[in-house]
Amino acid sequence: MRICLFQTMPRSGLAFYGHCLADALGAEGHQVDLLTTVDYEYRSERYRILNWLRPFGASKSGFLRKISSLWSYWLHACALTRLVRRADPPYDVVHLQVPYIVFHWLFARLLRGHGRVVGTVHDVIPHVPVLHPTVDRLFSQWTFSAFDRLIVHSQENEEQLHRHFRVAPDSVHVVPHGVFYYGHARQMPEPAGEHLRLLFFGGIRPNKGLGVLLEAMTLIRSVKAHLVIAGAGGSADSALLERYRNRFDKLGVDHRITWYNRFIKDEEVPDLLSSVDAVVLPYTSFASQSGVLNVAIAYSRPVVVTDVGSMGATVREYGNGKVVPPQDAAALAIALEGLAPGSPEYDRMVKGAARARSELDWNRIAQRTVKSVYQG
Repeated sequence: MRICLFQTMPRSGLAFYGHCLADALGAEGHQVDLLTTVDYEYRSERYRILNWLRPFGASKSGFLRKISSLWSYWLHACALTRLVRRADPPYDVVHLQVPYIVFHWLFARLLRGHGRVVGTVHDVIPHVPVLHPTVDRLFSQWTFSAFDRLIVHSQENEEQLHRHFRVAPDSVHVVPHGVFYYGHARQMPEPAGEHLRLLFFGGIRPNKGLGVLLEAMTLIRSVKAHLVIAGAGGSADSALLERYRNRFDKLGVDHRITWYNRFIKDEEVPDLLSSVDAVVLPYTSFASQSGVLNVAIAYSRPVVVTDVGSMGATVREYGNGKVVPPQDAAALAIALEGLAPGSPEYDRMVKGAARARSELDWNRIAQRTVKSVYQG
């Protein structure tokens, strides 16, 4: 098949997702073009990269950044439409990664009649409102209805599309999120010591539950726990980060925390994961699958997750960790205290991660995408 993938994020998990899918589709023998921004970070000989798109605005002003982003989206729409309409031979599939912007409704409408138009809905409901919840929902419903096929990562996400946005059941397909593997660690993992080494990884947003995790750290008594926070919020989240820092001091846990307050580069991920015993995802609200969960799976690290989005279902299916209720610091503390590296239960979680890693391999993801979505 001849496939055009459209990816506008130059870095982060969403960008890596596009790369992994394009690479796996190319490995299956399909001809893949990836249309993306000039600063896209990933490359592969298995697909052709088209760095034609203007990067999003980097202005510090929130208003100017939004205006610049809207202008970039318009230019992206023009570039994608021109590429697809002039393609010879034509594309069989045009596959977009779908965020919450009305221009993707325009993309899908303009591409009608030029191959099957597919969208991956990574977050059925935004982490934070883009404009206003009511307006976001209206734009999302318009966007979702314009595609021939939609991909979500779990059964729960599929039900949310039907329930909240009235998307036709036959247009939605569940394709799991593949594992995120960034290569081997450059350093040998340290043997388990007297401290339980925990990791909170990724961008920091209010819904990720870091405040709940900090409270849980004060409740842990039976083990010595040390928390590594690796990641930062955007420029608009400086006040949130300051509140967390003040919380460290108030709760008296600052000496048990190491914080890398910056973007973590891909080449740093293997060593980071090899240096901890478990990964914690204490989201308070969520409507998707977590890329960080799939990083933990790739590196055989047990997880403790809250039962939001599709994280709880994934962990229960594979047995690669523990599931607790959201916003429950006491339950989170108990689950973390029960992590004992080298114990039979811990070893079962590691084996569960290995099974998940095998089943969520990108070659399998690509085959399922082609069979059930592109051709089905």
